[in-house]
Parts: sequence; C-alpha cells; structure tokens
Amino acid sequence: MRSIKVGTLILATTAALLYGCGNSRPPLAVKAPLVRAEISVTVTRPQVNAGDPVELLVRLTNTGSERIEISGCGDEPARLARLLDPNSEVVHDSPFLNVPSCPAFWSLNPGETKEWTRKFSGQLYTQEGDVYPAPSGTYTLVSITRFTASGDEYHAYTATGSGTFAWKQP
Repeated sequence: MRSIKVGTLILATTAALLYGCGNSRPPLAVKAPLVRAEISVTVTRPQVNAGDPVELLVRLTNTGSERIEISGCGDEPARLARLLDPNSEVVHDSPFLNVPSCPAFWSLNPGETKEWTRKFSGQLYTQEGDVYPAPSGTYTLVSITRFTASGDEYHAYTATGSGTFAWKQP
C-alpha cells in the first residue's frame, strides 16, 4: 500500500512540474533578435556610348529587428567588392593601394538604408599597378559588407549582393 502512495505522489509531482499547477501560466515565448541586412546593386547610369563610364548604386538595408553597425570611411562602408569580367574571372578596377583603416562606425536602425555609388570607367589594373583596357562584355559587381549587431562586436555578419552591367570598349 505504501508503494502505491509513493508512486501516486511521484506521478502527481511529475505532472505538476511538467504541466504546472492550477494557477501557473504557460511560459512566455521569447523571440530572438533578428540581425540581418541585404545589399542590392543596380545600374543607375548605363553606358550610352562606347567608353562612357557606368555608374552603379549599392544599397545596404537593415532588414532585421536590431540596430546594426558598419565600419566605414566617410559616406562609404568598409566593404569588399569583387569585379568579375565576362569570363567570371576577378579583375581589379582600382590600383592596389595601402588604404588606412577607418575606425569610424555608422549605424542603421531596422528598415534604414545606406547608399553609395561606384563608377566603372573601363580601366583595369594588374597587381603590379599596370593599367589595361577592359574588354567589352558583361561584368558583375559583387559587393560584400560586414556588420555587427549594435553593442555586440564579437559576432560579425555578412551581407552580399551583386549586379551586372554591359561594357563596350571604345
């Protein structure tokens, strides 16, 4: 008889722990913060005549629920961009320079956007700094920006976007 009472007590205690007592509320669901950003790259001024520069607009939008921080210099974020030629090979549209690091930061609240432009003039560079003309064809600009959630410098996130444009050599 004693074992039945102990078994009933254990069962009742287990049920109370699992399902709560009569006056308890279900646990609150806590939503984790969403840290996310998106990049779009669009042509704002296509090439009209052979050799005319092409202008691209890069737009970074905070699509998450938390404020994000991006390191940058002036109006442009510290970003990594890759230019792919018509054969999908990485080419360089600026000389290899030692660029000082920029300790500045700017923030984007949820829904806010930061934009900057990039021009392609048809000049490409070798690693030695020699200039050569870009062959005609379709190029792709891949823009990559790293960011953190506001107040959390230990976890970095990355946003990547790309856009294509036509280039005709003069």
